[in-house]
Amino acid sequence: MASWLADYLTYTQTQESPERFHLWCGISLIAATLNHKVWLPRISGDGIERFRTFPGRMGVVLVAGSGKAKKSTAIADMAQSILREAGTATIYDGMITPERLMGKLGSQPSGKAIMTLIQHEMTTFVSKKSYQEHIIDILTKLMDGKEDGYETQQKTYKLHDVCVTQLYGTTPRNLGENVPPQAHDTGFMGRYLFVYGDRSGKIEPLSGRNNSDPTIATESIRQRHSLIQRLRDISKIAGPISWTTEGKEWFDDWYERYMNSDESEGEGWPQRKPEHLLRVAIILSIAREMSLIGIGAGDQQAALTMLEEHIERDMVKSFAYIGRHASVEAQQRIIDVLKLKGGKISSKELYARTLRYFGDHRSLAIAIQGMQIAGSVKCFRDSQGDEWWSLEKELY
Repeated sequence: MASWLADYLTYTQTQESPERFHLWCGISLIAATLNHKVWLPRISGDGIERFRTFPGRMGVVLVAGSGKAKKSTAIADMAQSILREAGTATIYDGMITPERLMGKLGSQPSGKAIMTLIQHEMTTFVSKKSYQEHIIDILTKLMDGKEDGYETQQKTYKLHDVCVTQLYGTTPRNLGENVPPQAHDTGFMGRYLFVYGDRSGKIEPLSGRNNSDPTIATESIRQRHSLIQRLRDISKIAGPISWTTEGKEWFDDWYERYMNSDESEGEGWPQRKPEHLLRVAIILSIAREMSLIGIGAGDQQAALTMLEEHIERDMVKSFAYIGRHASVEAQQRIIDVLKLKGGKISSKELYARTLRYFGDHRSLAIAIQGMQIAGSVKCFRDSQGDEWWSLEKELY
């Protein structure tokens, strides 16, 4: 069915970035446009609204090797330029300290802390530099829409109606080497959608000025104008959205099966997957209907497929460098020990057998957690409550 996102993919189809990069950029543009104006009330069985799911509180990170998938072009030259021309979001795209970010969010003319952060390299915002030491806690709270105090080196800020949409790019190496270790410890990573991409196979030499087809050029201009105008129309949509009848039945059934499955075990991404699914499903519905008609079963199934195929399937590639320390051989030792033990080993024995390859217990723990995020190992407990690890797949 025709939708804003389908037309955005048509508009960007000749550019060399993979289609999934353009799709998630388009989703980010709608999220930024909806910001704090549209939400899904989350109501318990006793009729009490427990919290709200805002599609605008979305963080998308395009991940690819340097220069391989033209992620910067997809973000800045295609997506950001349309959002800026549409004027449907307040954009910040430069270098920023935690202090300056808080100052900007706290001084918006509307009095609401609503902003879109766009940067072709994520580590511009999130790095190990000393002035960024508070940024992990700040971004984590912003993603959750917290309105309590945001502490920086200089002062504490009080924000209202918090909604920050984020669209970044990065490489697996930068993600592993430049993102602070505490980002891997706090559930920070699970709040973002890391979309891995490789070369698309499309080739666009950008040499067609003298022999370009004016009909194609005219159509491209028309498509761009239509996308911008409809994005402005989307910005006028406001209020609560709900499930359709079949949509509610689909979510109830999926959520029960998911939470009772091994897939939901663990911290970070497994616990936040349902919220990610709903945010994406809301955007798919609005992109198609241009209204708050409701979240259908098809919207949620499509969102689930996107999460599984574009994010979960390639987590091992996105997070390949997380946990790397002195050498890859040290992490490979963990895998070798697991394989030697038939794919399962207790935490006590794993630490005893591999600690000597790391500087200390913390370094080993971070390495294992990075492997867990990448889907290489899984943690579980036996009937006595003892912690064990299983090998799910090779990391490299």
